[in-house]
Amino acid sequence: MRNFSCLTVGDNIMVAYNNKKYYIDIIESKPAPAISIIETDCEVDFAPPLDYKEPERLPPPAAPVAAPSSQGLFPLGYFMPLEC
Repeated sequence: MRNFSCLTVGDNIMVAYNNKKYYIDIIESKPAPAISIIETDCEVDFAPPLDYKEPERLPPPAAPVAAPSSQGLFPLGYFMPLEC
C-alpha cells in the first residue's frame, strides 16, 4: 500500500506480495468516498473474491449398524447358580 497516497471508491489497485499479484477493488471507504492514506493506520476488511464459490457440504456418513455382540452372554437355557 506504500505506492498509493489516496484511494477512492471504484479504484482497482494491484499489490505485489510474495511474487504474486493481488488485484483489489475498493468498494467502500470511510469517512468519505475518497481518503488519503499517507502516514495513516488503516483498518481493512476483505469481501469474498468475486470468483469464490462456497464448498459444498456433504452430509456426514451414516454410522454402520453393528451386529449385537454375544460376548458376556450365557448360552440359551443356561441358568447361573445363585449363592445364598
